[in-house]
Amino acid sequence: MAASTPSPTLVKTSAQIQTELTLLRLDLGNTLKPGVNVSGPTLAALLQRQSDLTFDLTRLQASSASKLHYGAVAPPNTLGKDTDLYRNTVTWDEY
Repeated sequence: MAASTPSPTLVKTSAQIQTELTLLRLDLGNTLKPGVNVSGPTLAALLQRQSDLTFDLTRLQASSASKLHYGAVAPPNTLGKDTDLYRNTVTWDEY
């Protein structure tokens, strides 16, 4: 009988992922400037980071523990459940 592969677990909080995405945004802004020749491996590494972080956010969103809600204003008290996450897309505050 073949051993089963354990399923991956979510180990990051949304705040950690947001911090990493902010750092990635800064790295992209500092690397991808007009007229700069960016090497393939450097660009590939940046895109892989983006892919990994997007995957993490998708896992968080799909988990039964939390759902991500987005909006440009503070959320109403009636939105979601206590375990849900709401991100203000203007201020980046999280509730």
